Amino acid sequence: MRIEINQSNKIEQTNKDTIIGLSNEKSFTILINRKTKRKLQEEFRKQGKPRLFVYRTFIAGVVLVFKYAQFKNLSEIVIDEEYYGKDKMLKSMFLEMWSRFFTKLPEVFF
Repeated sequence: MRIEINQSNKIEQTNKDTIIGLSNEKSFTILINRKTKRKLQEEFRKQGKPRLFVYRTFIAGVVLVFKYAQFKNLSEIVIDEEYYGKDKMLKSMFLEMWSRFFTKLPEVFF
């Protein structure tokens, strides 16, 4: 099964809520509200890793949308290219976070 992922309002837009959604025959979304994004951003700053805030939060949202949607038999995930040139880093983060909740790894494309 092929699933496509997209986001509205980028993570770095901390004055707006972000919605991350998946779609194929069925669709599912999660919302990361602006207050939560600002708290996460502050936490990343405290840890001295402010640049990772956007990427880790985005990928965590992607993985969580799958966790809550409870899709089975995933073979391919296509993530809309939101952060040009960061595909390898994002894929690495995705695989790390994905393995916390799932055992079978799908193919991941940007």
